[in-house]
Amino acid sequence: NESCLTGVVDIYGFSALVTGDSSASTERSIINRYDLSDTELVVCGHHGSRYSSSPELLEAANGNLAVICCGYNTYGHPTEETLKRLDDCGYRVFRTDLNGNIEFFIPRDYS
Repeated sequence: NESCLTGVVDIYGFSALVTGDSSASTERSIINRYDLSDTELVVCGHHGSRYSSSPELLEAANGNLAVICCGYNTYGHPTEETLKRLDDCGYRVFRTDLNGNIEFFIPRDYS
């Protein structure tokens, strides 16, 4: 999980952070290396596990939208801890287990 693909995608001025299966320690490295303050969408790590989407990352990203990719599982993903962190930081959460496929349409004149 520590060597997963992570990236920031910017489309017409709309920035999304995709964290893959990053843990909190990898998230700290990302925070220390990059300015995430213009991030609007966070794709939560590791299906919303309690070990990802740390308060530090959510605050650094300063976003307002979050996506959790998950389905039925026996691990309890997404966890209540993660959902509470997202709520505490003011994120509107979309979940594939509840909302199905999630698409965002960004107009060319977004910025």
